[in-house]
Amino acid sequence: MGIGSHCEEGLPPNKPVDVPKKVLAKLIVAEIKEELRGRAVHFPSNHKKQQLLDQLKACLDLPVAVFVKRRKKDKHNKPTDKARDETETVEVEKELPWDQHHPARKLLIDELMDGGMPLDSESMGPAEVHYKCHKTLEFQCKGMEHGNKFTNHLRSLRETVTLDKKRAKRDKKALAMALKCHPVSSLNHRGQPQWNGSVAQTLLKCDIVLGRHKAYETPSELWLSRPQHQAAATSDQFHWKVHQEIGTKKHLCTLKFDAEQKPKQNIEKCHTKKTRKAKESKSTSVDE
Repeated sequence: MGIGSHCEEGLPPNKPVDVPKKVLAKLIVAEIKEELRGRAVHFPSNHKKQQLLDQLKACLDLPVAVFVKRRKKDKHNKPTDKARDETETVEVEKELPWDQHHPARKLLIDELMDGGMPLDSESMGPAEVHYKCHKTLEFQCKGMEHGNKFTNHLRSLRETVTLDKKRAKRDKKALAMALKCHPVSSLNHRGQPQWNGSVAQTLLKCDIVLGRHKAYETPSELWLSRPQHQAAATSDQFHWKVHQEIGTKKHLCTLKFDAEQKPKQNIEKCHTKKTRKAKESKSTSVDE
């Protein structure tokens, strides 16, 4: 809509334009500003609509010097209800981030750490590795096709595992040297046998794993059942050792569960999407 569009088309400029009151009441801020610009009237940019409208009413007797075509705002094409429903139902499957929670990454690292796959790429190339694992659930996620991306991921994992194993060997060697130079005392600061690494601790861990400690009503009865426990700690100390070992076991189980939970959820998510797509394609072919 241009300046003076409410009047007859083809009206020459430099003529006053009579704007009815009904039209004035329906004008928006942008249209009011255009009317003022067409009459070469300056207006402050911080004026509100009513102030601009009052200014326009005061200068309606001025001629329209130029017809300015109002810029139309670019309105985004809003989808219809049908198109919106279709876009909402269609889910675009995204690739999982290549981090510690990626199931395929965890599978490859476990195989490389356990020796199921050689660290040397010449002994087993990327194509052989992919052929070995491509039928597993971990490799059913999007982005696990054989190609440059998979090759780069495998090479990076091999380098990481190689460096970790070298570092582990150096740390083990340094620990053995430190223990040789500074052997651990057989007694603690109380003059009692060390608990960590002792036979009593090993036996207590075995009893906890087997559930044998539940057969006794109190830790004191378990303490009396083995002479190794009596030699390693007093009854009160052994009571807290039992709680400590049980808490440590629960904490380690929780860490292991949390570490395995996210990859399992990712596998289930990928498997659910694959199954849904297969059902949709099957139903579509049946309808055709």
